Amino acid sequence: MFIRATHLTRYTYSQPVSFAPHALYLRPRETARQRLHHFTLTLTPAAKLISTGDASENALD
Repeated sequence: MFIRATHLTRYTYSQPVSFAPHALYLRPRETARQRLHHFTLTLTPAAKLISTGDASENALD
């Protein structure tokens, strides 16, 4: 079985704001029974991405 998921998060503010780091848990988890074939993360405006993992082996982008 293949599943395709699309997620959009949009922040709208009434006043200008400054940029700050955010942690995203959006990458599907891989297990012995579940493989990830493709994952794309697009940010607007473009930002530097650092991928790592947490203590529970979840991908942190």
